[in-house]
Amino acid sequence: MKYLDLAVLNNVDAAAFQSVHPFPYMIVRSVLTDEGYHTLLHTAPTVDQLEPSFGMERKFGQMSHDRYERYDSASFRSHLTPEWRTFLSELESPEYRSFLSRMFGTRDFTLRFQWQYAVQGGSVSPHCDSIKKVGSHLFYFNDPKTWDPAWGGQTQILLDPSGRQVCESAPRDDEFEIVAKTDGYDNQSLLFSRTHNSWHSVSPLVMPPGTVRRLFTVVADKPVSFADRITGYIRVALKKITA
Repeated sequence: MKYLDLAVLNNVDAAAFQSVHPFPYMIVRSVLTDEGYHTLLHTAPTVDQLEPSFGMERKFGQMSHDRYERYDSASFRSHLTPEWRTFLSELESPEYRSFLSRMFGTRDFTLRFQWQYAVQGGSVSPHCDSIKKVGSHLFYFNDPKTWDPAWGGQTQILLDPSGRQVCESAPRDDEFEIVAKTDGYDNQSLLFSRTHNSWHSVSPLVMPPGTVRRLFTVVADKPVSFADRITGYIRVALKKITA
């Protein structure tokens, strides 16, 4: 079975994407084949396979992004269903990398994958993402048969009317204009580039207890420089010495 619909990806207009204001973003539907989407929906990792991340301190005084999450790793991937392992292999393929290269305008990036499951009361305050990112591709795995849009959890694309907000700060939602937002369910994805004004947030979740908003993210990161690697090694060594 194929999961990515390459015909859909190949038809996405890179020039149109890159010219979007206030920063490059696009809601792309049916990136996955219909059969592939529903297969992944019903074989996705469960909450107990993820790790709780609640009340974590964030840079610049931003609110904690409370959720269950997990990054891909060899050990975690070994516990995924065969369907999800195949899907990840497709995301690592030259065809998908070519799509991201065309959209982001660069081939110089590395990929990592992250599962993020939010629960009642969860929200994400306005932020631009790390400067280390080139961009992100978000896939929503919430069943339209059971998911109620009134529960919230939409990813919101934000415009700073003042033009004075800086990423190293913690502004509120009401300081922005919402220019677009995802449905947050069904075979839908959101692609966006990380820029100095790529402000986005997630609306508060008010769904019933026990309900989970499931998001899977492909992150394109800038390659780590040699200097950054050396700095990382030094930090690890110092921690071992002072431990």
